[in-house]
Amino acid sequence: MQQINLLLASLPDGILLGFVYGVAAMGLTLIWGVMNVINLSHGPIIALGMFGTYLIFNKLGINPYLGLFLVPRSDVCQAKWLNPGLHSPY
Repeated sequence: MQQINLLLASLPDGILLGFVYGVAAMGLTLIWGVMNVINLSHGPIIALGMFGTYLIFNKLGINPYLGLFLVPRSDVCQAKWLNPGLHSPY
């Protein structure tokens, strides 16, 4: 009985980690297929998202699965704030 409980507890974690690997692989494949360039920035971006989820859990006490919906929205806001300066012609 304890083994089934352990399996049911670790199943969502394994599925979500598989999604993370799949998203990283799809991003690398898309950039490689279209531009024929290896773009290795997917790793740090995924690491920042995971770290943001960890901080939301530790500092605010919000469930990490709920953090999966909050962190991308904050990342979009940060990107909209940073992008004009990064792509400035001067």
